[in-house]
Amino acid sequence: MHATPVRFGLGVLFCLGLCMALTACGSQTCSTCNFRTSPPQQTFLIAAGEPNSQSSALLSFSVDSTTGALGAPLSIAGPASPLAGAPLNALTAAGQGSPFVYVSPQSSNFPEQIYGYSINASTGALTEIASSPFSAEASVGLNSGIALNNFLYLGAAAQLTDGLAPAVEAFSIGSDGSLSPSVAGSPFPIIPPANSLGGNGPSLSSTSPYLYAAASSGIANSNGGVATFGIDEQTGVLTEVAGSPFSTGSYGTPGYVVLDPYGFLYVTLTNPPNGQNYIAGFAVDTSTGALTPLPGSPFAVNFYSYSSLALDLSGQYLFTASSLTQTIEEFHVNTSTGALTPMADTSAPIFGLFQVVGDYLYVPNSTYFGSSGAPSAITAFSIDGSTGALTQVPGSPFAAGVPIVAMAAVTLPTTQ
Repeated sequence: MHATPVRFGLGVLFCLGLCMALTACGSQTCSTCNFRTSPPQQTFLIAAGEPNSQSSALLSFSVDSTTGALGAPLSIAGPASPLAGAPLNALTAAGQGSPFVYVSPQSSNFPEQIYGYSINASTGALTEIASSPFSAEASVGLNSGIALNNFLYLGAAAQLTDGLAPAVEAFSIGSDGSLSPSVAGSPFPIIPPANSLGGNGPSLSSTSPYLYAAASSGIANSNGGVATFGIDEQTGVLTEVAGSPFSTGSYGTPGYVVLDPYGFLYVTLTNPPNGQNYIAGFAVDTSTGALTPLPGSPFAVNFYSYSSLALDLSGQYLFTASSLTQTIEEFHVNTSTGALTPMADTSAPIFGLFQVVGDYLYVPNSTYFGSSGAPSAITAFSIDGSTGALTQVPGSPFAAGVPIVAMAAVTLPTTQ
């Protein structure tokens, strides 16, 4: 199970940016050919903060796609914790024509509440959805999520018939952003289920038509593994594939999971018996979704406890962090074998969270709510596409006002 020396306010924050491929002819044309030009787009960095143990805030920064600079944030109050000291636990931004964001305070009581907000495509302003909050009846801990085919999937510590176990909870997303628990069979347990699960639910990642969940328990004589589910795109139903979950061995507790476009999956392993943290690597069988450990895996890393993972858009550079040493650890991904080669570290006052937006990497300097030290801010780095080198963006770090505990990016088409 996840263990962290600080109050980690949010699970992994993620989003699916909107993109449009327009092939039909239209009224707007270029001078040399007759096709519709792409509509203007605006990217927003959505962040969640916790100024104290009783309140939260949601912030929206505009992103300059040319320079990587962040605009002054728009801020609204987030949901108050249902229990004093209970932090926010999951924040998910969903795109694909439906610009909504969802956040859940962690509670020890049923039902878990999910609050939904719409995103203004022109300004990035957030407004709570009229029918919010929504209930997650079976869950006491919601972690990372992903939106696919009008369905929202959340890693959950779910109350099943045989006890509290890692699972994936699924919801249908309405056209107005409302959530309904209409997916048959949800929550989907990770087989074999655990009798107990501490901390949050599993971390999720996906590549069509499979969904991957890094579970911190559920495999005999192991610290955990990665469950693989086939996705029914019409109904949202998940079916665990043969051989799942795939063991990460006894090297540590599975945490964050990311998928590389070249067909590799990586998951952090922390709290190891030998004191050395790792990143486990797997090759993905695109026909079955099955995972096979990469040669040389797991790869030793120096990150401290609950650090996230991020890949640049090319899939050639993998980023993680050491909050203890205040450095960004970077690895080059061998696109043929998936092997990770350490690169030069970059100094940064970081918490261990990352968000890649275009050619830029964003990291917060906050630790946890109620912390002291430097003013809360987000540091931006440009990523050199040829070398992976990081260079701090002019004007960075950008003031946030509250300790940032999760981030996501969403790109929306704007009106002309």
